[in-house]
Amino acid sequence: MDPAGKAFIYDNVEQDDAPDNPPDADGDVFEDEIVFNIEDEEADNGNEGLMFEEGAEAGSPTSPPVSGSNRKVICSCLVLAIAVLTTLAIILTVDVEEVAERNSAMEGDYSKKDQLIDVLMMRGIAVEKVLRSFSDAQGQAVGFLAEEDWDGEMSWLYGDFEGNLPLIIERYVLAVIYFECEGIDWFHAYEFLTAQDHCDWNTVFEIDGEATIEGVTSCNGDGLVERLYFPINNLRCQDGLPDEIRYLSNLEALVARGNTIEGEFPFFVRELTNLSVLSFGYNEMEGTLPVWLGEMTLLSVLHLSDNTFVGEMPPSLNQLTNLKYLGMDDNFFTGNLNDYLPSLVNLEWLYMEDNQFTGPLDWLNSLDSLSYLDVSKNKLTGDLPSNLFDHPNLSIMDLHGNEFTGKLPTVTKQNGELQLFSVHSNDLTGTIPIELQSIVNITMLDLSFNSFTGTIPALSETTRLRFLMTSGNSFNQQEMPFIAGLTSLVELSMKGNNIVGNIPQWVGDLTNMKWLDLDANELIGTIPSEIAKLSGLYALLLNRNDLDGTLPTEISQLQGLEVFLIDGNDITGETSAICNKADKIDFFISDCGSAEGQQPQLDCPCCTVCCITGDTECSDLAWTSMHDPVVENEFSRGYSFNYSDASAQFTKLNDVNP
Repeated sequence: MDPAGKAFIYDNVEQDDAPDNPPDADGDVFEDEIVFNIEDEEADNGNEGLMFEEGAEAGSPTSPPVSGSNRKVICSCLVLAIAVLTTLAIILTVDVEEVAERNSAMEGDYSKKDQLIDVLMMRGIAVEKVLRSFSDAQGQAVGFLAEEDWDGEMSWLYGDFEGNLPLIIERYVLAVIYFECEGIDWFHAYEFLTAQDHCDWNTVFEIDGEATIEGVTSCNGDGLVERLYFPINNLRCQDGLPDEIRYLSNLEALVARGNTIEGEFPFFVRELTNLSVLSFGYNEMEGTLPVWLGEMTLLSVLHLSDNTFVGEMPPSLNQLTNLKYLGMDDNFFTGNLNDYLPSLVNLEWLYMEDNQFTGPLDWLNSLDSLSYLDVSKNKLTGDLPSNLFDHPNLSIMDLHGNEFTGKLPTVTKQNGELQLFSVHSNDLTGTIPIELQSIVNITMLDLSFNSFTGTIPALSETTRLRFLMTSGNSFNQQEMPFIAGLTSLVELSMKGNNIVGNIPQWVGDLTNMKWLDLDANELIGTIPSEIAKLSGLYALLLNRNDLDGTLPTEISQLQGLEVFLIDGNDITGETSAICNKADKIDFFISDCGSAEGQQPQLDCPCCTVCCITGDTECSDLAWTSMHDPVVENEFSRGYSFNYSDASAQFTKLNDVNP
């Protein structure tokens, strides 16, 4: 899925007012100043010559003389001890001299950079080697602070170095992020490394009339960072996000989705104990999730979609009971969802699609707050819960591409919440209950490619329905169900549904239609000219039926038509009106081919493929619309059509977003 298609509720945040004035000089200090004070002492020789007495205390003057060999050992030990003490004294003297020299900041060669390096080293933030390296992000960050920041408009910050140390360290951390993740190539610089309060390192965008802020989006009253938002900004972090982020101890939100962040799930997250929003989706992260993830109990948003994480989710995930948004889709996760989802009772958005999760859907009954559910393309099994359509809040339910069995549950009462329901490509059986029309606000219903039987109900009360797909089921023979009142339909796909009779003229009343698929049925008669009323029609699939007669010339009025399949019928005549229209049809397949000694059934010089009458292999693939709905967070979605099942020669993709 395209990261640009995802919108998250936490992208639009209001920034707290940044402090107008610098912090007070009495601000917090990380620790007291370390001072070395060593005094020389004269050696005390008063005990020289004392003797030891067996059984007496050491140092007693009444001790008898010892043997010569013992005296040699004692002397050797004394000599060694004196040597060690002398060496230590020299080392300490050197250290004291170095510290004393560095404490004379303005009197010698002790530079601003040295002072910064010493502070960062003493607090364990970095080692000297990288801090002095021009090729490391840490060294570049120190260089920025010492060579640009210190003497610029932020000089007041360094005037009270110790009092403003928390702010200085945060500027250092943000600078490390900039250099480590190739900030020079960011789409938006967010005012990073400019001579202003780092709480103002951000950019405000206006999207659809609403202001959206990115970068440092919020600081607390002490001027310390609370929220970082870097969505889709070309951060290229080959070694992952820098570990220094752990020193942004007040951080509540970290959003870096849609970038190129590599490496494993960062350990520094564990130390961000105030974190409530974490988004690393759409990156290149890998490995397994840490067992300690459940310790982050303040998390309300956890978004790790579209990476290459593997393995089972940590059992501790069931401790994240404050989660409202959980996005783990498009990874390689395994395991039974029932092991932790029942505990996440506050979930409102759950995206777990395109993984290898297993187990039944039993946990759904525990999540009454859930509004958006996508567990498609996994290995989920079992029957659908009998009360599936009684869920109080679900508006999106995408279950397609699993191994669900049994019958489709009936609707016991009117459901005004559900808008999208997709179960295509499962193993569901039985009939489609007419009670589905009690889901009065549904806009997409995809029941295709199961083993449903019986007939297709008219669903006449679902007047908001825009996408109706029933293809690939073993229904009984029936004429097209009367759905003339569903004038909001954008797609009607009934491929292979055993539909007989004529194409009804009321099809022309479905004027919003863009994709009409009646392929592989038993339709007879002529193509009604009323189809030309569908002025926005993009794809018309009438192939593999028993249609006859000539093509209505009115079809040439469909200026947006790009897919037109009529092969496998008995349609005759010529296509000059269609071939001469200004906008050519990209994929036009008919029975315009001829075998030796035969005349073509249809004269079509502009057809892209000409099949020979009776050749069932000429165009035998099932052209379908894209069954995977793009639904993220809000039901504001595009719907794309593709040709992934079409002939290999048709490689051009023309997506449409009705």
